[in-house]
Amino acid sequence: MIKPDYLESYNNMVNALRDKEETDAAIKHFENIIKIQPNYANEYNNLGNAVSTKGRIKEPY
Repeated sequence: MIKPDYLESYNNMVNALRDKEETDAAIKHFENIIKIQPNYANEYNNLGNAVSTKGRIKEPY
């Protein structure tokens, strides 16, 4: 079970998904992290990178 208050660990897991090119799953989890902690600026960057990989740059977030 992921502890929602331990975002650094959650972030590492999601980056591993992205590194494995499981981009859709990574995007979903980056969005979840942002919902848990909206001020986690690094996640907006990670989400933006994942979204741009999928060519979805124009979608609002």
